[in-house]
Amino acid sequence: MNRFRNVFVACGPQGGRSDDAGAQRGGAEKAKLREIGELFHDAALTTQARSALASSVGGTHAARIEVDTRRAVVTLTGEVETPDIRVRADQAAIGVEGVRSVVDNLVVRSPAIG
Repeated sequence: MNRFRNVFVACGPQGGRSDDAGAQRGGAEKAKLREIGELFHDAALTTQARSALASSVGGTHAARIEVDTRRAVVTLTGEVETPDIRVRADQAAIGVEGVRSVVDNLVVRSPAIG
């Protein structure tokens, strides 16, 4: 049993070392884990924002809006038919818990003349 405990200590996050290189490696690992966690959080926010858009503006309109999230900032891109749909899309995205802000790159499509 003692033998396994010694192996665990030798294979710990810093390899059993307490020097500066081990501390730097540990800091880099924490930063990478934080980055991965942020990516998962952003993906979850994107999914929630898409769902909120579908509920607010309808599935047909929501399908024309691209949603991207970086560091809890949601960016909406695409064409919408009316200014009202644009406002409702913005409100739906900012209403998602955890979203810090919304970047609105939506364009209101001009009616066809003809």
